[in-house]
Amino acid sequence: MAQMINEQKILAIIPARGGSKGIPKKNIKILFGKPLIVYTIEAALKSKYLNKIVVSTDDEEISRISKNSGVKVIKRPKKLARDDSPIMEAVRHSLRVLKHDEKYEPGIVVILQATSPLRKVSTIDLAIKKFLEKIDKYDSLIPLFPIEGKSGKIKNEFYEPDYSLGANRQQVGLRYKECGTIFILKTDLIIKEDDFGKNIYPFIIKDPKEAHDIDTLDDFMEAECFLGCKKR
Repeated sequence: MAQMINEQKILAIIPARGGSKGIPKKNIKILFGKPLIVYTIEAALKSKYLNKIVVSTDDEEISRISKNSGVKVIKRPKKLARDDSPIMEAVRHSLRVLKHDEKYEPGIVVILQATSPLRKVSTIDLAIKKFLEKIDKYDSLIPLFPIEGKSGKIKNEFYEPDYSLGANRQQVGLRYKECGTIFILKTDLIIKEDDFGKNIYPFIIKDPKEAHDIDTLDDFMEAECFLGCKKR
């Protein structure tokens, strides 16, 4: 296992465009004393598995804050930073830049969204470890958070646990919602535009704080409450 991890080049990409309709300048809005994106950068820097971390952005202020926080920045073209621009296009762009400029070609890409600031370093490392252990069987890993309700197929945002993936019988009846905590993909599939592939490993996020995504001002205020309660 240790040898497998050492042989892998594992890249973390933090996509963070400047525009945001819900919350202006969301990715650098101050959350409990520091810019939102810094929470994700700091967690990534503490991971024991990530050997390169980059921020993909079109925004100069995000770029400055990211560089000051200790990570490389890849300038994203404006055409890949629109409201309807798929994140995976920005990921592919980052891979092309790293290959061209540094001859760096990772085997695995970890996507950490700046809008999930409350993930723990231990969760990042556990997800990577789990994926590496199952790398021959799975193409990618997605984060899922259990919610109330009846079980259902993986239509839209819901997923029914498969016993073959290690789900226990107590999980039957739970439904799962995809969150933005961490995504892991094999690089060759990204380049081929197969992205997540056919065999997806569901990584369960049990802590609601870590599964918390910030899309609206209410989400932002809730994250502040989480952090405030933590400090007490």
